Amino acid sequence: MHLPTVSVICISLDMRATVVLFVVALGVSVGDINAERAALKLKVAQGVCAATKALKSVHRYTVEKVKEVEGKLEDVQNMVKLAKLKVLREKKAGSVDCRTMAFFLNYTVKKVSGMIDLLPKIREQGLNLTASAGIAAGRLEEMINVFHQPSDRQESDIFFCIAGKQGEGVTKSELADCFKGGRDAIDSSHFVAFGDAEATKGWQDIFKEKDGLEGALKKHLTVDDNDPRFTRGEGRGCQLVHGMQGGGYIVNENLTEHMLWGDGILGVKKDGNGTTGYVGSTRGNDYDHDILWEKDPTASVPSLHATVSDYHSFSGLLHKYDTIYRSVTEEWTADLIQRDPEATDLLTASELTVEDVAALNSRTKQEWLSQKHAKEADKEFLMTEIRFCGKLKRRGFIRRMVKKILGGLRISWTSEG
Repeated sequence: MHLPTVSVICISLDMRATVVLFVVALGVSVGDINAERAALKLKVAQGVCAATKALKSVHRYTVEKVKEVEGKLEDVQNMVKLAKLKVLREKKAGSVDCRTMAFFLNYTVKKVSGMIDLLPKIREQGLNLTASAGIAAGRLEEMINVFHQPSDRQESDIFFCIAGKQGEGVTKSELADCFKGGRDAIDSSHFVAFGDAEATKGWQDIFKEKDGLEGALKKHLTVDDNDPRFTRGEGRGCQLVHGMQGGGYIVNENLTEHMLWGDGILGVKKDGNGTTGYVGSTRGNDYDHDILWEKDPTASVPSLHATVSDYHSFSGLLHKYDTIYRSVTEEWTADLIQRDPEATDLLTASELTVEDVAALNSRTKQEWLSQKHAKEADKEFLMTEIRFCGKLKRRGFIRRMVKKILGGLRISWTSEG
């Protein structure tokens, strides 16, 4: 007695793409249930789903980081405005120390220039990271969507490709991180969307850890006991792990290559029958086991490797940007200034000492740098410049401009008449 051997599975990916696969689902003699064609254990599938959810939170992470760096640039640009305003206000009175303020402006403007140069690179790398993470999530979900569907019962024998909590086929509610509806999902045909993943409480905790996204992916995709099989290989009729002839992918022939699922997170031996399982290199030529789980997913699974590489590049740019920002906003001390070649070069050129500019950028010790002044800086700057031009009062300046405009209108009207 045999089960149906082929089903058509339509996979709707979260990235709005649709992939149609013809998949051998379940097909095994009842008497063979304890021999081969093992299923995957639930924890393995749940780990894959947790990894996809982490990958989907990357979008919000990059958006928020870009907003953060834009805010830091605005913050430093406000410091430059306030410094220029201080010079304008106090120059005439002779109370401003031009040498120290020249140092402040030269140094800060150089740093602003560096931040401006980095900003488009951060934006571009954020887009690259988001795209890579989306592709990786899609490849993993593709595997889950295929493996969770085959399920059948014949008398006392139960057949499936992913085990559920009750020793039967897995339900969508048991794969809450994959399928929309979470633990209440029953017949949902949709995967968890980016917005759903981002709305999960604590989504940002991943990126606060030392190893960040890479560490989270490694944790989720690590297999307990180095064996991905349910009950260490009890046969459940899953033809998806059967590579040899007499069933599986090609009825009368062995596969010519090992079959990879989830971009290589899972490998099926080309002439295996799904009896043995372990961890190893799924892209290697020689399989010692029928079912192989990738032992180093972030290095060997291409889509995951690309995501991790983009993540590190993005993090590196953020670190470089933050270093520049802190060099301007952290209170200048002798130690801090002497560690920055640009600062020491400017001091030498200005014939200043470290003590002359210590704490010059302190927002608590320098009242003129207070944030409360930043909102009015543009207006104050404009009016101060106007006062320098002939000491015009606002009312007199406006009256003259209006008179000039009206006079021009009268001339135009007369010539037209």
